[in-house]
Formats: sequence, C-alpha cells, structure tokens
Amino acid sequence: MEMVRLFGMSHVMAGLPGRVASDSDEFRISEPVAQPVPASQLDPWPVGQLSPLEAVSAQMSRQTGLEVNETTALLLGLERALNLCDCGCQQPTEKLGRRFLHGHNLRLQSRRRPPTERFWETVDSSSPDACWPWSGCRTAGGYGLLGVNGRLVLAHRVAWELAHPGEPIPPETPFIRHVVCRNPPCCNPAHLAPGTQADNMRDMVADGTSASGERHGQARLNAAAVLAFRRLAAGGLSQRVIARRFGVNPTTIRDILIGHTWAHVQEAV
Repeated sequence: MEMVRLFGMSHVMAGLPGRVASDSDEFRISEPVAQPVPASQLDPWPVGQLSPLEAVSAQMSRQTGLEVNETTALLLGLERALNLCDCGCQQPTEKLGRRFLHGHNLRLQSRRRPPTERFWETVDSSSPDACWPWSGCRTAGGYGLLGVNGRLVLAHRVAWELAHPGEPIPPETPFIRHVVCRNPPCCNPAHLAPGTQADNMRDMVADGTSASGERHGQARLNAAAVLAFRRLAAGGLSQRVIARRFGVNPTTIRDILIGHTWAHVQEAV
C-alpha cells in the first residue's frame, strides 16, 4: 500500500471519479498514481466558479456554436424584455430586479380606487337603519380590523371618520362608542358617537360585558359566597370571624358589605 499526498493545484484523479483533491487530502491507493488530466480535457466551466448566467451562456455557446459573449447578450436582452415595468406601460425596466421605471410607481397609485370606495365594499350596508357589519378581519372581541398606512386600526373608527370628513375625533372624547346597537362589528355611522373612557366603561357595565364579579380573571369568590357573607354579617357575625371561616382577608369582607365590590350582586326578590 503506497501513501500519496498531493500538493499544489487540485487535480481530478483517474482512479477516483468525481473526487477533487485539495492541499490537505490524503489517499491510500494500491496502484501507481495516474498523471493529472490535461487542462484541455477538463470542463472549462466547473460548478461553483461561474455565475448562473455565465453557466447558461456557456451551455448555449456549446449547443449553438455562438461566442459566449453573444449568448450572454441574448440572455440579458431576453431577461430585460421579460422584466417589464409593473405599472403596465409594457416598457422594460432595464435593470434586473427593478419593478418600476423611475416615477412609474406613482402611475399605479393614481389608478387605485379611493380608500373610501374600497372600505365600504367590506361593509354590508343593505339597510340604512340596521347594523352594517364589517365582513373583513376582526379582533377577538368582534371589532373590525384593517390596515391603514402600515398600521392596524378599528373599522368602526374609520367608518366614523369617513362619515365626518374634515372633522377629526375630538381629543377629549377619543373613543368611538356603539351607542345604538352595542354590536362590535357594526360600522353604521348612525350607530356611532365619540365618548370618553368613563362613557365606555358605563356602556360595558350597562351591557353586562365588563370583567366584573365572577367574569374577572382573578376572581376567587362567586355570587353565592357574597350573599352568604351578607347574611352572616346581618346575623351578627363579625367581619373577622367571617373572613377566618371562609379563608379570605377581612378587608375583602368589609368592601363587600359597604358596597365597594360585588355591588351588582343582590338578593333575589
């Protein structure tokens, strides 16, 4: 067994098809080392040393008999001809990867329909007095959602602004409320009105949609326990004893009895 180490340029060995030796390669062979293949017999376009355009040009040159620079020019001209401006003018952009000729993107924007027209297409406005539900994307709470100038906004706010052009939402009443229908996806401007955060919270309490009582994510009590606290207190039991019996803080019992919390829970008449 003879150890052979190759130095210098990479060579294709006759006994190892497809194997290219590098400066650090070692081979154990049982026959004498064959002479390197002459450069004239090697593929002049090895993989990894030419760009895709050069490789295709070389292949076309071998198949057609044209010079490589001629096939390259043909390919570039073909790709530029196929890379037409996206505005629809049918003119080549003259630069690979470019979508528009200079200034032609403004032509495309000018042909787009007005935002008002595109917005109302997503709203079912069949009846003037009924709810106009948003048929597009919605939040988990049911409110319509759309993108405007790269950011997400609520559809009913956009509906109010479109119905009141030149009249921005007042900063003192920054919330747009559903004052008629209480229907989150509704975009009927007649059902909407600006309001404050306090107005919004009162609407939630009136509709029973606020996260209060047992619906609160951190609630440890329920309506039955609250009514039991009140009955025991009315029977003369102290707040501290009630708190110890039910394993709660005495302050919790006090807030329930004076109506600071759980005020919505009342005895059935």
